Amino acid sequence: MASLVLARSPMGVSFEDLPCEVTLEILFRLCDMRSIYNLIVAAPSASRIFDEFGPEILEYVLPNSVTPELLTAPRIPHIVRLVARIRQSTPSNPPAPNFASFLDSYLRRKEKDFGTMEPGPLTGLLCDMRSIYNLIVAAPSASRIFDEFGPEILEYVLPNSVTPELLTAPRIPHIVRLVARIRQSTPSNPPAPNFASFLDSYLRRKEKDFGTMEPGPLTGLSLRATLRESPDGLSARQLLFLARRIASIATGGFQFFHDRCMSINAEHLADASSEYLQPPRGFPWSQRFEGRPYRPESGGPPSWYEMQHMTRGLWNLQVIYELRNAAKEGRLGWTAHDVEQIWAMDVNAWFGHPTVYSEEVLTALYYVHHLEGKPLADSCIGHPFSAPSTGPLGEYPLQLPKPLASTTREVTALGETTNVWPADVPHPPRGDFRARFGFEAYGYKWAQLLSQNVRSPIRTVSFRPFRALGFGLWDRQRLVAFGLVDAPPGELAMMMAPKTTGDFFAWRSWLDEGARAEIEARQEGEWRSGRMGGLLRITGCS
Repeated sequence: MASLVLARSPMGVSFEDLPCEVTLEILFRLCDMRSIYNLIVAAPSASRIFDEFGPEILEYVLPNSVTPELLTAPRIPHIVRLVARIRQSTPSNPPAPNFASFLDSYLRRKEKDFGTMEPGPLTGLLCDMRSIYNLIVAAPSASRIFDEFGPEILEYVLPNSVTPELLTAPRIPHIVRLVARIRQSTPSNPPAPNFASFLDSYLRRKEKDFGTMEPGPLTGLSLRATLRESPDGLSARQLLFLARRIASIATGGFQFFHDRCMSINAEHLADASSEYLQPPRGFPWSQRFEGRPYRPESGGPPSWYEMQHMTRGLWNLQVIYELRNAAKEGRLGWTAHDVEQIWAMDVNAWFGHPTVYSEEVLTALYYVHHLEGKPLADSCIGHPFSAPSTGPLGEYPLQLPKPLASTTREVTALGETTNVWPADVPHPPRGDFRARFGFEAYGYKWAQLLSQNVRSPIRTVSFRPFRALGFGLWDRQRLVAFGLVDAPPGELAMMMAPKTTGDFFAWRSWLDEGARAEIEARQEGEWRSGRMGGLLRITGCS
């Protein structure tokens, strides 16, 4: 093996300071051709590297294939080279001067003549957690390397996961580091001085605050430190497999909510001239129009935004789990009041107020409860967009359930069942996705507007019935496919929120009869008590 010199810092090896070829030399200090094949099939980024550096990689792999660990017959690497040499033979450049020389040089040699060869240069890069997972699952030798250098490898990968090529929501790498930090918390070394400081530092920050992925003053959460400091903390392997579990649950969650939407008995307004009247001329919540049944369109595979909402919700839910586990185990050193708040606080309060982030957690929690076989609360009684306390969230220690097998297993061409990382999702639209990300939760934002609009027949609706249909995930294109917004061809980019009687009618049709009855009773009560009149005067609708 080529010499490897690693400059160690007090916290371990800094991959950021290493040349690319040294980084991959560590990752590929393994390696057999089977491992390379499995890697380039599983990881597109590795496949691109192999296209460029395949000869060097194979030249490195062949000598390793005759080490005591890998146990390939010594003659085989030479035969492999011979096949390649013959394939590029020309009359002026044959593999040997003649046939006799060819036989003597290549085929009639004794096994002891086939020693090992020095490996050539190796360069390239593995750049996301999915690629690393696929590598260590495919190659036992890679798995051993990851056991030794896992924190450094993950610390290198996390910043890369938000590059223009891979496009992970900026907040997620910080949440990953935070999970590791909480896991190694002790009373003398908590993640923050108190619960309030924890919330302000980690969960109540805006997306724009998550610009660079370097673990700087924002969190100070270096995986090289948090994954090594405490023997009772989270290992790099555990963190990687947690990331895979979350990716698998996110995939299953999308399908779960999408299937629910596809089974809705939805209606469009039959008479486009119909119009909801405003009090005192009429009462939107009690007006009835004839509907025309329609079947929502699928909208295609999940978009990047939709999967990031689900994934980010699961990672934030994991943070809540981790902090509650730490409180239960006495690893925080915080006051009794803080510990009580950790268990009693409403999910919205964790994020300061109802936000896209808290709704992502509640959507994730809804699907998690489905996986756990717990009752799913569909009631829409309560203040608009209120969220129930997550409560104990199950038995201690809190942990995410196993994903459905259909999202984690595939059958190979040989009929073998293998664990996989879910398939990649499309890249987001071009542009500054960091700025746009918070605005792409249109299912949540538009339902919120309908719950507050005095012209809406479903004003005061809680988000809970829409949460049960995954509206915390859906982007604009999905809502158009669902038939919930009138978007003429070519005008999607300029599309505004639901605002017509037809839009209102379609959204109302997605609610069941019980939810509609609750909304009507609530609005009727507001009108009789006089509260509706004050609202109309405030909004200029009287």
